[in-house]
Amino acid sequence: MTAPVPDWHFTDDDMTVAVETRGEWFNHSVTTLAVAMGPHLYVPAREGFRKRWVANVLQDPRVRIGVDGRIYTGLATRVTDQDEADAVARQQLRKYLGMEADRVKQLLDKPAPGDDRVDLWLFRVEAAEAGS
Repeated sequence: MTAPVPDWHFTDDDMTVAVETRGEWFNHSVTTLAVAMGPHLYVPAREGFRKRWVANVLQDPRVRIGVDGRIYTGLATRVTDQDEADAVARQQLRKYLGMEADRVKQLLDKPAPGDDRVDLWLFRVEAAEAGS
């Protein structure tokens, strides 16, 4: 079943979601963390440059999100705005660690040599009509 969703906050109690992408030959699914903010769902990809699902999304942004046995369609876009990414990082801390932080900086580019931070790509999922 596919259905558009205007508000992803129903995922707040779920630690992970399934993300299915469209590859050149086959669809590819992964399980990942996710946080809802406003009308969007955000999903991270550790070392995104190495991930098949990320390459698929960069070629075709249509995704299907699986939550509690239901499937939702969406369009995924890589987040490049630092303020947006930082707000998502604060929400991730709240959801997964129960922590509040006034200042959090999400790394949007590959870490410099010697920088021990992880290369974390972030994608915003917006609701889409089934079949889009």
